Amino acid sequence: MPAWKALSAYAILLVALPAVRFFAPLWFIKLGFAVWIGITITCVCLVSSIILQDVTSMPGYMKTSFCSVFGALIAMASLVALSNLMKTSGMLSVIATVIANLLGPVYPAIAVIIGSLGSFVAGTTTGSNILFAPMHYEACTILGFNIPLVFAAQSAGSALGNMICTNNVVAVCATVGFKGEEGTIMRKVFKPICILWLLYCLLALLYAYVLFPVA
Repeated sequence: MPAWKALSAYAILLVALPAVRFFAPLWFIKLGFAVWIGITITCVCLVSSIILQDVTSMPGYMKTSFCSVFGALIAMASLVALSNLMKTSGMLSVIATVIANLLGPVYPAIAVIIGSLGSFVAGTTTGSNILFAPMHYEACTILGFNIPLVFAAQSAGSALGNMICTNNVVAVCATVGFKGEEGTIMRKVFKPICILWLLYCLLALLYAYVLFPVA
């Protein structure tokens, strides 16, 4: 197979995703992140099957893919319901506020951990940031820290939280055929994320007190 043909699916996807995101009708984007991305990728798969001259096998591939992730879909739907319950009940905000009151001087470092907690439950960095941004703004106003800096610490921590996010681990295991190995993967990544937490917390304190203190 020529190299251009082998790379065609990736090349089309690189063009299609941003094109749909910025130029598709608003009603289509409002269907939701997973919906418009899923439809776009499916269309790219169909086009790629034509380029790769394997159209007749596509129904079988799609059936196999759906069957392999069906169990994960149930788990992910349940986790999303749980995260919404915790968010709307104010549970996560209460936890974060108590931590902030107890550990005010090191709040920028704690923002990293809070961000990871948010993405662990909500499943995304964006969800964590939306969940805790108002609380961070209020805490920074009270404690006198640089607001953009604490937001950056929160976002960095949220990105780290994706390593241990149950949604992500379940989805990845389903995708690569490791169903039933979720616990093993969580244990494997726990040590690296602890090291990264320590590094990010120290950097957040360095930025807050030395490099970017509020005048």
